[in-house]
Amino acid sequence: MRNPNTWAVIAAVLTCAVLSTITDALSVQFWKKQNWGLGMLVILIAPCVFFAFGYAGNKYGLSIASCITNSLVVIGPILVGLFLFSEWKNMTWQVYLGMAFVVIGITIVVLFNRDTG
Repeated sequence: MRNPNTWAVIAAVLTCAVLSTITDALSVQFWKKQNWGLGMLVILIAPCVFFAFGYAGNKYGLSIASCITNSLVVIGPILVGLFLFSEWKNMTWQVYLGMAFVVIGITIVVLFNRDTG
């Protein structure tokens, strides 16, 4: 890694992905339970996702930051849904194949990006 700020950007990307996954899961639970405490958590956490993304976007550029961050934002809730909410029972092999393409895409972008590779 060339730039000493790279670790801060990686932390921002991971923070964005983790917080987004948490808010996605809390949002689903809010609508299932109609618990306004969960709704307030979503309202408090959601802006942090965008500030973390903004930091990463400022350092990597919008297209690379979006590709990496948004792909991770997709993978996190997928894993939560599959394992914590037992949604794996409803998946077809085609859906799993699509999920694999997302992971492959992230890997290609990270490995061949000029700023990180």
